[in-house]
Amino acid sequence: MDPTDSGGHEHIDHIPTHRPHLPRHAHVRGLRPVLTPTDEGYATELGGFNLIAAPAADLVVGATNADDVALAVRYARANGFRVGARATGHGLPIEGRGTVVVTTSRLNSITVDPVARTARVGAGVRWRDVVAATTPHGLTGVVGSSSSVGVVGYTLGGGLSPLGRRFGWAADHVRSIELVTADGVVRSVDASAGSDLFWAILGGRDGFGIVTAIEFELFDLPTVYGGGIFFAGSAARDVLHAWRDWAPTLPEEAGTSVAVLRLPPDPDLPAPLQGQLAVHVRYTHTGDPAAAAALLAPMRSAGPILLENVDILPTAALDAVHMDPAGPMPSVERGVLLGEFPAAAVEALLEVAGPQVPSPPAIVEVRLLGGTSATAAARAERGRRTPRRLFRDRDRSAGPTARRPGGSAPAGGRRRTGAVAVRRAAELLRAPRRRPRRSVGTRRAAATGDDPPPARPGGGTGE
Repeated sequence: MDPTDSGGHEHIDHIPTHRPHLPRHAHVRGLRPVLTPTDEGYATELGGFNLIAAPAADLVVGATNADDVALAVRYARANGFRVGARATGHGLPIEGRGTVVVTTSRLNSITVDPVARTARVGAGVRWRDVVAATTPHGLTGVVGSSSSVGVVGYTLGGGLSPLGRRFGWAADHVRSIELVTADGVVRSVDASAGSDLFWAILGGRDGFGIVTAIEFELFDLPTVYGGGIFFAGSAARDVLHAWRDWAPTLPEEAGTSVAVLRLPPDPDLPAPLQGQLAVHVRYTHTGDPAAAAALLAPMRSAGPILLENVDILPTAALDAVHMDPAGPMPSVERGVLLGEFPAAAVEALLEVAGPQVPSPPAIVEVRLLGGTSATAAARAERGRRTPRRLFRDRDRSAGPTARRPGGSAPAGGRRRTGAVAVRRAAELLRAPRRRPRRSVGTRRAAATGDDPPPARPGGGTGE
């Protein structure tokens, strides 16, 4: 977001490239904290999930409410700064001179209306906080694969959930958005009031302002049938081909993904998984548990099972399906949207992540899309093929699943043939990655400060 570029207001033609001193301006003195790079707590305030990232800014403002955000934006506007946002720290870093970063992690209010089945949350709220507030009412939002992810960034990026084939994208269920636009004004928008801005933020997410709160729908779902089956890595080929044939037969109530994992010799892991190459089939079903178990049964014979943890789960325990890491770690990741997942794509995946690869990624995951999450165009062609997503991550920490939790990974918006897409993702992962510049040199900045999501079918973006 560029607060210096707005018709009818003061305009600053350039951003100074050298600021030997940044005093706490009178207009931001009341905010806490207000930090420069020499202040204690600066690195902590900017820190995020990916430990490879080293975000930097000339000034960091810790907002406690929407008015604080507006004040910080107006200060940046008056002093020639660009503006970025950081909430729960799962997004790309904001770096460069001439930048004010507003952290919204302190905007952590939650209001649940169990009668209307809605929740309103601040920009700093994580899904685990929402789960704790909605579970007593038997309700849930369209939560991602990890509840450690921030609600706002995940949702406004699209929000791909393990429950997405049943309930669609999280963004589809947003009722209203509160944000501060580049002129430093707090606004509330919904599908009727300010609808152009409302629809731009949903899926597009970045570049339209700093989101301070959202309201979204909840669903009556106290339990799900779900979990995962860990197969021995020696059976990777058989398991992947079996999953490829089985997944498209599932109804919309069921969701699944499959991941090839390199697990470390971590004593905190279950003994059968320590130091193992495993193929993890993840599964959820929102309907009858007996029917759900019957649908999963064919996959149980795909190969030797190391561990299985599939059962009726409280929806609050949905993290147990993917078992994403909850804490920060260094990682590099790539992703792509697949139009199909033929046998040749399985073989291509094994070429880059199979047991024989000497320096493989920590995780390669393929998720089944379709169902309610599909766009109208995808629905029309569902009888012919079901879209899938490929995640591919290279770990720099030797952790078990080195990718941002919640299932987020950058991806292209154009569908690719399966085998071509897998090989292309591998090429991108091996290539040197340029450090992103999210403030200086661009007129786009984080609207939410959270996960940069993959492309959403039919436009917009995903989780």
